[in-house]
Amino acid sequence: MQQIRYVKAVCSLVVGRGILVVPALLMIGGFGSVDGVGLSNITVLSLAVAALFFQVSRRSPVRDAPLIDWDLVMLFGPPSVVGSISGSYINMIIPSWVTKVTLFLLLIPITWRMVQKARTLYRNENAAKRGYLVPCGTLRYWLVVLSPLPLMLLVWGVIRQHVLWKADVKRCLGLKQAGDLKWNRRNTILYPAFCISAGLIAGLLGLGGGLILTPLMLELGVHPAVSVASSQITMLIGNSTSAIVYAVAGAIPWDYGVTLITIGFISALLGQIIVSWLVRKLGRSSLIVIVLSCMFTLALGASLTVVVTTMIDISKHPAKLTAHKAVCIR
Repeated sequence: MQQIRYVKAVCSLVVGRGILVVPALLMIGGFGSVDGVGLSNITVLSLAVAALFFQVSRRSPVRDAPLIDWDLVMLFGPPSVVGSISGSYINMIIPSWVTKVTLFLLLIPITWRMVQKARTLYRNENAAKRGYLVPCGTLRYWLVVLSPLPLMLLVWGVIRQHVLWKADVKRCLGLKQAGDLKWNRRNTILYPAFCISAGLIAGLLGLGGGLILTPLMLELGVHPAVSVASSQITMLIGNSTSAIVYAVAGAIPWDYGVTLITIGFISALLGQIIVSWLVRKLGRSSLIVIVLSCMFTLALGASLTVVVTTMIDISKHPAKLTAHKAVCIR
């Protein structure tokens, strides 16, 4: 229960994001890379469900449309599933220290870019104001677990054609609104390709696809509120896949899992309400990116601690450097 109390304290700081969950589980909770990432995935899934409840009925602040950009969600969701399945199984095989070091290295450029984006938005606002179904490891097993991959690619192809058709209709009728993305044949392939890496991160590191998707949408010029809402719903798709993979593999300790799901859901709702109220009161959308930047910075510091302690442990036990895991052994 002491582990749960520490994790509660950290989860209460998470404003609808899962960025601090993995470092907390690895560093404070003492979980392994597979159990910790599995627990993080179901926690992030609860955050995304809470976000869906909170955001689904809200409207975009920059155009006459829902806050959640469903074109983005539908276009980015299937590639996220592809990456999530791949990343989950990769994490079950590679040495634990690789997961931890990858987490730290990944957070460095993303944290730096998020801080830069928060500073830019803030300055712009100032200017303006101024169990297995088949035996594990068999051919049937891999056919079953990998069967969603071609299906998701097929779904993505159909959705891509729909998005291109919708963009053409809007151009012909002159219906473009502020905040609309300019979809074309190139970027409807390029941007979803990044979502495969977002899914890999969700499955491999348990951080949630929003780690990649939110900065990507911000770089595309999507409004911060729309970016966060849309990435959270896309994250719901990707992380649900990763959570299922870890649950089927028996890698989730459910006594902790149920508690983390409850904490994550409640903390996400509270975070959404508090940040939404502050944005309305202060009139600053940059507050969303500033909060995210703080979360990334804290997570970077926690990940550095995890890496340092892991390297110290490896120096004492060199065999752990090449200690590979296995999917079918739990």
